[in-house]
Amino acid sequence: MKFCETCKNEYDDNTVFCTQCGARLTEKSAETSMLNNTDVTEGASEWEFSSRFLFRFAKEAKVTAKESVLTIQKSVGFIYFAVLTLSRSKPVTVDLREISSVTLKEKYSFWAGVFFFLALLCLEKEKLLAAIIFGIIGYLELKYITITINYKGGSVEFGDSNSISSEPVQNFLNYIRKNNPNCI
Repeated sequence: MKFCETCKNEYDDNTVFCTQCGARLTEKSAETSMLNNTDVTEGASEWEFSSRFLFRFAKEAKVTAKESVLTIQKSVGFIYFAVLTLSRSKPVTVDLREISSVTLKEKYSFWAGVFFFLALLCLEKEKLLAAIIFGIIGYLELKYITITINYKGGSVEFGDSNSISSEPVQNFLNYIRKNNPNCI
């Protein structure tokens, strides 16, 4: 059996990373536990964050963690029932030990308001189907979060359509918290 030193969850021998926090699992012996008791998680983890909307620009970020280094690759695309990547930014590398703070903000989309307004206009003109469609699009685009990482030498911000309590966001935060508990 393997276990997660952070979450204390047990897994079968084939599992490599904890499904709760993303930490590399260790064998359940005292010797292995002492060897792996370091501040920096070994192995690699990966998360994908995206602010995807139906008919407008989408912002995506792929975050890869290998030991103490986060690599953040941001891209912008246009979504129309599929993603067409228009540009990718230069990857940003951040040492986990140099992160001073990580903040999460829940924001409301301007475009959600536009779609709700269109839904009301359609209701006024008795176009029920169009009103329902615009209302659903407005609801889907209502909230998103931004994750801002401040580190020695700068900051990087990316968004996600999920809520703050979603599993990918929490796994990412737990990974950072494990390696730099004072920044969150």
